[in-house]
Amino acid sequence: MFNRANKITVLLVAVAAVISIMPTGVSAASLKEVKSQKGEIYNAIAYKDGGFYIGGKPYSKDEAAYYLANGKYSKLKDIDAEDDVEAYGTKYVEVKNGDYYLDLSTGKVIDEKIREKELDSVSVNLRSKVKADNDGRYNDDDAKTIKDLTELQNNKFGENWYSATYKAKEIDPNVNGGADTFTVYTNNEGKYIDADHNLGKIKVKLSDGKSATVENTSDKYGNISVRVSDSKVIGQDASNIYRLAKITVKSGTSGVSVKEINGVEVSTEATSFFISSDKESVIFDVIQVISKAQASKEIDGIKCAKSAATYLVSDKDGKKIDLLSNDENSFTVVDGKLINYNISGDVVEAELINLKAKSSVYYIEKGDNDHAKLQDGQNSVDIDAEGNIWALSDSNIYKFDNNEDFEKIYSVDKEYNNLSVYDKDNIVVWNSDDNIYSIVSKTAEVTADDATANNTTTPVVTPATTTVTAGWVKDSNGKWIYNNADGTRYKGWLDNNGAKYYLEADGIMVTGWKQLDKNWYFLDDSGAMKIGWVNDSGTWYYLNEAGVMLSNTVINGYKLGINGAWIK
Repeated sequence: MFNRANKITVLLVAVAAVISIMPTGVSAASLKEVKSQKGEIYNAIAYKDGGFYIGGKPYSKDEAAYYLANGKYSKLKDIDAEDDVEAYGTKYVEVKNGDYYLDLSTGKVIDEKIREKELDSVSVNLRSKVKADNDGRYNDDDAKTIKDLTELQNNKFGENWYSATYKAKEIDPNVNGGADTFTVYTNNEGKYIDADHNLGKIKVKLSDGKSATVENTSDKYGNISVRVSDSKVIGQDASNIYRLAKITVKSGTSGVSVKEINGVEVSTEATSFFISSDKESVIFDVIQVISKAQASKEIDGIKCAKSAATYLVSDKDGKKIDLLSNDENSFTVVDGKLINYNISGDVVEAELINLKAKSSVYYIEKGDNDHAKLQDGQNSVDIDAEGNIWALSDSNIYKFDNNEDFEKIYSVDKEYNNLSVYDKDNIVVWNSDDNIYSIVSKTAEVTADDATANNTTTPVVTPATTTVTAGWVKDSNGKWIYNNADGTRYKGWLDNNGAKYYLEADGIMVTGWKQLDKNWYFLDDSGAMKIGWVNDSGTWYYLNEAGVMLSNTVINGYKLGINGAWIK
């Protein structure tokens, strides 16, 4: 068996020596330069399709609050230029803590307390659903009350979800470790999930040899109990809610210690575990990913999540991993990726948190860390509607690529210290001290000098253009694409400098396994197609000269099963 492994390793090394380790011919798209406009801006909020809230004195305009759409400024009634504003809901600018709301999709000012009304509506909807469902998990009187709700951490202009707390009907040591309250998350319609039920899978082994795979906090697993506590939501996307929490595992038997969690030995070397003096309980920090979808079955009449996964805030050996920040406002979720960031003085740092699962171990790995020097601390950082991190540094607008780098997206001809970003096509930056601002949209403002030259009294709009370089580039989400000479994205199989790559219908380069015309192919981390022996998470496969995975055959004496895996 040892000789077989050595032979396969030699073959793998030989193949790897001739495979490209990264896309070749990499080049960045030419930067678009954003020109300055004269004008004093106090605050601004960018929205989609070229819609903006602008408070201040734009070029050749009076001091006022404006709605900017299609290059046209419309003065807003009842709102002052210096009023405090923030984005709310899917389309609103909230003014002076809810005195007024600007609908960014229409430009209309609404004299109603929209946030307050929505919270009241959600509370009533939740009470109706919980009261109808509850038959034993929540205190009967508490289930009938209208709850105070807390808005969950969310990307700008995302759908709101809310948190509420319910008292337990009775304290049961076998239900969430004897917790006296439960956390509920709900949307606007009152569709809710009891977030303190599902765990995913936590494998527990005791010193007496007994073991259990604990999937939730309510079922009985011998004397073993598991409790979720100290939870705080750090982000969400369309499908899931992400939160930090603490897990407490108890053996439930005097003199019996907790020996392993998810296959990791509970010891002083596994620094993520806090072990009680009697070793009968273990506490550890986790990141939970909880589905917003409801499970088909109910728990004591209560709806819980369809699925959940619980990841140790540690490496696969249980060694603690320190995050950049544990603050709930220091995370963002982009396309299912969890990003952790921290602003300290005039520096922002960011890194990807990979949520990993290998065998029974659920753990995390941190990506490479990058930072950007900021013009004016937190004022120079914004999170867009997709969850991307943007920053102003020197004379450039940067975006974190959700992998490892802050990349220059736009250059600016002046130094700005404030920005608001909806997405890469809708951005406003300003410096009120220097009386300058710039707007990026599909129709971009010309400068005051250009307006004068064109004999116009106000800035006009012109289509924004970006020069695209042929070859390998990263898109705005940090994904590799390959541009044709005409700027369109290459799709399908690509032969490039001796290596083959596969690009999806949207132009995104594939990594990992890919099935095409009933055949399986394997693309390594660089995107290059592999041939010969490949080790994937400890399992060996063989791919022929065309890259096709073979199965139900024998290669040089090594038998491959129906799924292509080498049968040892």
